[in-house]
Amino acid sequence: MAAVSCRCSSVVFVGNVSYRATEAELRDACEEIGPVESLRLAVDEDAGNRRRGFAFVEYLDDETARSACRNLDRRALRGRALRVDLADLGCGGGGGETD
Repeated sequence: MAAVSCRCSSVVFVGNVSYRATEAELRDACEEIGPVESLRLAVDEDAGNRRRGFAFVEYLDDETARSACRNLDRRALRGRALRVDLADLGCGGGGGETD
């Protein structure tokens, strides 16, 4: 039986990010686990692009993403313990359309 892989599982949610942390600092921490395909640090455009304290990070594959969850969760960055988990991007279950 072939392994089933949901592309969404290669994306992790990183929460509790310090507002003082830069995108480069967060990327450096995430890249200690493996190559980062993309990183999106959430900002509030209505509040002058103020950081919202979380990000989505996409890795090359789901195993690297799971490794990030194991190895980055509760790791300190700028004095705050990161919260890292697989992102729930709504794939694999609801019958809705996907790209």
